[in-house]
This record gives sequence, structure tokens and C-alpha cells, in this order.
Amino acid sequence: MIGIVDYGAGNLENLRRALTRIGRDARVLRSPGEAEGLQLLFLPGVGSFGSAMGSLRASGWDRALIGWAEAQRGLIGICLGMQMMMEFSFEDGGHRGLGIFRGTVEPYRGGRRIHMGWDRVEWPQGGPGADTFYFVHRYCARSCPSQAAICGSDGEQFVAAVREGSVMGFQFHPERSGPEGLELLRWAIGEVV
Repeated sequence: MIGIVDYGAGNLENLRRALTRIGRDARVLRSPGEAEGLQLLFLPGVGSFGSAMGSLRASGWDRALIGWAEAQRGLIGICLGMQMMMEFSFEDGGHRGLGIFRGTVEPYRGGRRIHMGWDRVEWPQGGPGADTFYFVHRYCARSCPSQAAICGSDGEQFVAAVREGSVMGFQFHPERSGPEGLELLRWAIGEVV
């Protein structure tokens, strides 16, 4: 069973439907205590960094997720969820993140103010085989020692995916990326569980 962390700012239902399409049962978790006995957690995200981190802290999910990652249990962050796994974000005036991955989140500086739409990623160390995904974000990490994939077709290169052992993050939305997104979800779950 897979848990989807609900802290009030995630794309929960689209992710749950995508997981169901690949034959994985998932349930939405409102408190850290509900994660008992699960193999994998997803930390989705839509919204702003400051308020999302505030919700994680208020609910105790911040400490639970850090402990989960330190125990090398399966954890996958999506979009804002990946950003919150970084050390710091300049969004909303600047806020500390979970610090699971080293790196900072900064404004996107490509040809458009918002990076939105389909784009290709490169997997320098090997990946799922899929390479075109749906993005929608105004902030991104430019570098991270745990970088697993990059994107840079809009004039700015940024981190598209991160990985350390059983913990991963994706700047794009696999749950909104059609068949390639489903392929990526299958691959990612197989890698971390």
C-alpha cells in the first residue's frame, strides 16, 4: 500500500488515479500516524512553498518525512513536494525546507515567467526510458548533488529529478504526463520499494 501525504496543497486525486492505473493501491493520509505499515509515501505539491511548509510543520509531517527519509524508506516528491525536500526556497520571501536533499529553490529564469507545458528531460545516469513530461512551476532548483535528471530547453537548465537511495523527487508532474508519466511512476516505485 502507498500513502499520499495530504497537507492541504497537493494534487492528490490525479496522483491516486494514476497509481490505480498502474495497479497500485494508494490512500490519502491526513496525519503521520496513518503511515504505519506502508512501504512508500508520495509528497505531491501544488501551491506556494511558504504556506505548504507551514502546513507540514503544523501537522507534524515535516519531522515524520525527515525521519522516513533517514530510515531509507521509499519517498517520492512531486513538483512542490520535491522543492520542499530541498534545504531552502526563495519563494514567499525565503523559507527553510525539509533538507532531505542539498540545494536551494530559486525563481525560474527561462524564456517565460512560468515553465508550463510538455518538455524533455535528460537522465545522465540512466532512468526510466521516458523523457517527455508535463511541467508547471515558477521556481526550481538549479543544482543539487543528488541530481538525477535535467531540463533546459527554454533557455535555462534546472534540476528535473533528484535521487538518493530510496528517496526521489520530480519537478514535473508524472501523474499528468500520460503514458510516459505512468511508465515513470512504475519505474520509480520499482526503484524505491
